[in-house]
Amino acid sequence: MNGFSQASSATGAIPLQWDLGYDNIGVEDDQNTPKEQLSFDDAFEYVKAARCIADPNIGFACQLLQCQKRVHAFPLSPSSLLRMYRVTPHSPYDPLHLIPKMLNDPSPTVLDSRGAFIIHLPASIYVWIGKKSEAIMERDARGVVCQISHYEKVQAPIITVMEG
Repeated sequence: MNGFSQASSATGAIPLQWDLGYDNIGVEDDQNTPKEQLSFDDAFEYVKAARCIADPNIGFACQLLQCQKRVHAFPLSPSSLLRMYRVTPHSPYDPLHLIPKMLNDPSPTVLDSRGAFIIHLPASIYVWIGKKSEAIMERDARGVVCQISHYEKVQAPIITVMEG
């Protein structure tokens, strides 16, 4: 894990376990990285001061900034009231590495019996497991929902719903 990705996780934005393709320079883990909440800009400055290379993957940086807006949204907007994630492979080259991907248009119509979904409302968070989904999909969805609860500061119960 590199310094940028660790400091970025201190923003409270995106857990590193989601493996969003951050900088792969290969810097060793730094146990002294602060764990307090930092804005993306502050975390980036912290890493630039500590490392000779601070070049995050642009996709990772964009996801951090989007998540920072969601976590710190006030007043609440309609898009921050309902969020839905599909648990899906990170890439076609690694189909067993499952990650949450936020859906742009959350709706019950996107629920698919072959998959697993996380539905995040202000008062609760649901893990929806399709009746035709693989066991690994269910297992990873349960892990992902714990990460979402932690990193997005969800103060609500986690409810599992099995289709059918």
